[in-house]
Amino acid sequence: MSKPSKTRGDYQVGYGRPPIHSRFPPGQSGNPAGKKKGQPTVSEIFMREAARLVKIKRGDTVETITKHEALVRRLFQMAMEGDIAAARLVLLALSQNAPGSAGGAAEDETENLAFMAAPDDDTLRRMLGRFPHLLPAPSDGGT
Repeated sequence: MSKPSKTRGDYQVGYGRPPIHSRFPPGQSGNPAGKKKGQPTVSEIFMREAARLVKIKRGDTVETITKHEALVRRLFQMAMEGDIAAARLVLLALSQNAPGSAGGAAEDETENLAFMAAPDDDTLRRMLGRFPHLLPAPSDGGT
């Protein structure tokens, strides 16, 4: 049993050459519905939801703003009312989004907090007065 020889003839049907009646017409895709989109990522869902518009009442007027802007406004309002956690978030966001900050804002913030937390001389004297065992031992003068 021998295989039939593959002759390169002048025929129109064969491997890679379907019959003319079953070929796609020029300009028509083989997949007209296209590729299925798939599931959106969590990030895409958050961004889409943040961009949705909501109506808020401000005095006698009704404004239409994005949920993102409404959330920022509410965060500022809570900070102004004395919510420390909200104030911390607002200050952190402001320091990170300040002009000229290129990701180094967190380090600067830490340095500022450390500087503000450092006790002054008067505070150190009062602390040493309360804890005499922290004072250096008096020296005898070179024995």
